[in-house]
Amino acid sequence: MLLLYLSMLDDIDKIDFETIYKKYSASVFRKIFAILRTPSDSEDVAQETWIKVLKNMEILRGKDERVVLSYIMRVAKNEAISRIRERKKENVLFSEIDGADIPDDSEFFDICSKINEETIIKCIEALDEIYSSVLVYYYLHHYTVREIASLLSLKEITVYKRIERGRKKLIELLERSGICDGE
Repeated sequence: MLLLYLSMLDDIDKIDFETIYKKYSASVFRKIFAILRTPSDSEDVAQETWIKVLKNMEILRGKDERVVLSYIMRVAKNEAISRIRERKKENVLFSEIDGADIPDDSEFFDICSKINEETIIKCIEALDEIYSSVLVYYYLHHYTVREIASLLSLKEITVYKRIERGRKKLIELLERSGICDGE
């Protein structure tokens, strides 16, 4: 990726960039690594930093070396902080998914084993669309939560919650209609 942007520069900017890169690449990496503490993320962020520097070479043209270094280090720091924010968002999403309290399916399957499939399908269809669609995909078509989320353009946590709530509503519906005794 870096080479692609480098090829777009004129010869003077290429020479300037190569000089700056050789001089400061180790310092930039150390700065980023000090913030992120992971080599792979640090390498990615360092590359993103240098791409931003490449894109903005015209701003740096003719500037004092301290100004150039300050700019590069500020970009590196901001990119590293952005990566931390991305990680936090991912961690929140994964903790929500991990924390999604989906009840054990065994009670649901015990109830369903006593009822014919047609009756179960009719009861699923009687539920609100937001629950019936995920239940059909999950239990009848055996889609994963990720596949359902993608198919319905929903977050995975939303699909988990709809499965959980839909299953509870389906059990209640089956019990209320006297189809099963809810054992």
